[in-house]
Amino acid sequence: MVPQGWKWPFGTSLSVEFGFFRPNVNASFFWQGEIRPIIDKTMKNWYVSFNPDINFILTGPGKQWVLSPQLKTVYSIKQKFGVGFEYYTGIGTFQKIPSFDAQEHLIGPMFDLYTDPKWELNTGFLFGLTPGSNQRIFKLLIGRRFGK
Repeated sequence: MVPQGWKWPFGTSLSVEFGFFRPNVNASFFWQGEIRPIIDKTMKNWYVSFNPDINFILTGPGKQWVLSPQLKTVYSIKQKFGVGFEYYTGIGTFQKIPSFDAQEHLIGPMFDLYTDPKWELNTGFLFGLTPGSNQRIFKLLIGRRFGK
């Protein structure tokens, strides 16, 4: 996270995830991850963030680097909960960007609950906007902050 003392007009941080998965019980494990720059801004009760994500698979036949930007905006009410929307994309790999219809584009209403500064709950329902999208996704995120 960029220190607040730098007095940038927006927040900037970087999240990196790395792990492994296997598509089914008979398959080998594949190493995968995500690099997520986070650019955000809070303006009174409004919060907006843009994440130009890069997802990657490092091993196996599906090795690739994918550009997957995300956008979130939420209006918080009495610092207890927020309502807004989130937009997710899967634009394509760095080698090939398919037609818009083949890309993944999802949007949906979201609800955030702020019970404690260390805890976060985010839930919502996303709808696919293109034939190449998952058509419906229920999202539930439970987060815990550590440190200060």
